[in-house]
Amino acid sequence: MTPISNFLDLLRTEFYGCPDPLLEQVVINSIRQFCQDSWFLEKMLVVEVDPAIDIDTDEMSSLTISINSLLQSTYVFLGIKSLRINGIPYDVEERDSTQVSDYINSYGKIFYHKQDSMLVFYPVSFANEVELKIAVSFAQGVTEVDDVLYSVWSDVIQEKAKEQLYAMPQQPWSDVSRIPWHRQQYRRGITRARIARQKDKTSKDLAVNSRSYVKWLE
Repeated sequence: MTPISNFLDLLRTEFYGCPDPLLEQVVINSIRQFCQDSWFLEKMLVVEVDPAIDIDTDEMSSLTISINSLLQSTYVFLGIKSLRINGIPYDVEERDSTQVSDYINSYGKIFYHKQDSMLVFYPVSFANEVELKIAVSFAQGVTEVDDVLYSVWSDVIQEKAKEQLYAMPQQPWSDVSRIPWHRQQYRRGITRARIARQKDKTSKDLAVNSRSYVKWLE
């Protein structure tokens, strides 16, 4: 893990006089934005479902997993990139609606929605083990981030930070004429990150064992 202070060192000269607490907040916001825009940073989570319940396949059922039990508090869940249940891959799609009738004819696809700190998957008739590849970002106040964000993507994160800093009004470093350039460079960096993501050049996987349970849709 790389301390946030390492990113500050890359910006202090150009933004001389900017207080460290402000610079730190801008860097954190920029890292969070990079993760949200690129979906580059991912974690692999292995969930051991306990107890494993063989549910009547004539009924629509759901599998509920607690995100808080899977992720360290520094990470924030963004979305699911891939899903395997008992080793079988499924297409997965996020939906807002939880009406059972919406999914009866969706053979071979698993839907999910986020409810507070829980992920609810449906229809799921039986599960022993669930493998999730998820995109993540960071919580506010994080003090360190995955090394890959500094070693590979610090230049892109800097561009977002510079865009925000130059846009601040009535500061010694304010310069709105520089904003379009850094915005353009950031967008190009996001394109690079998305291409790298598609080639599976992603961050180190994290395997976690967790307890979950199966429940009926109401």
